[in-house]
This record gives sequence, structure tokens and C-alpha cells, in this order.
Amino acid sequence: MTPCPSCQAGNPAGSFFCMACSLPMEMAPVAVAVAPPAPSAARGVRLVAVENLQETGFALALPDTAYAGTLLVGRADLAGGTVVDVDLAAAGGRERRVSRRHARLTYAQGLVTVADWESAHGTWVNKQRLAAGAGAVLADGDELRLADFVFRVELR
Repeated sequence: MTPCPSCQAGNPAGSFFCMACSLPMEMAPVAVAVAPPAPSAARGVRLVAVENLQETGFALALPDTAYAGTLLVGRADLAGGTVVDVDLAAAGGRERRVSRRHARLTYAQGLVTVADWESAHGTWVNKQRLAAGAGAVLADGDELRLADFVFRVELR
């Protein structure tokens, strides 16, 4: 367990965010096989929903990766007080078992990472399940699965 630098709560090793206070964990740089883009090359992220290897027609265009920050992905529940940055409710998120607070997408230093946010039904990158709080760097063409919702990652 790794203590949060803000609240000292214990978190699984490799966590991007504290599970108790939601603040970013201070982490050592991670070696990545994908070279980051040149600093002046702004890239956009698009998540294209796929089913049986075919595009469904639903896609999410996310803010440009020149933006540095984090987006919470899940299903908004205004009555319950859950607000998310990327709401999958209208696209069938509930039927596909997406949690209200499912995952976090983070843009930093030209890279896009995803971290599971203690979702009930899991987050996978290229068919490998992420542990709660653990993250992975996304590359163009990766498969991102949030519960039963499958996306192809497009970095452009």
C-alpha cells in the first residue's frame, strides 16, 4: 500500500489517484514504450464504440490532449449527486453496466492514461483488466472496455 501525499490513506501500488480523497498520487515516472508527441503537436482523443468488431455509430470526441487534467467517465445520476465529465448514460451505459464513477482519463505530458475508479464491473485495456486505482497508457488503436462498453481508442 502506498500512502496518499495529501490524506495519508493507503492505496494500491501504482494508483494514479487516492481512493479516499480523489487527489492525484505523486508517482515516479513510468517507462513507456510509446514515444510522446512533440510538445507542439496537439492531439485529440476519440473513443469509437465497437460491437462484434464493427463500429456502432456512437463515438465520443474528448478534449484535446493539449489540455492537462483529468476527466471522470461514468453515468451521471443527478438525483444521487453523481456528476461526471463524460456521461455514458444516454448511450446505454446503464445497460452495459458502466458504474456511475467508472474510470478516469488523464492527459499529462502528451500522454493519455486511463485508471479504473473502483468500478463494479471493471476496466480493461487490450483485454487486460486494470486493478482498482491502477492505470495504463492508451495508444492509438487500443481497445478500452468499460464494463460491457467497448471502445477503440483513436489518437489524432
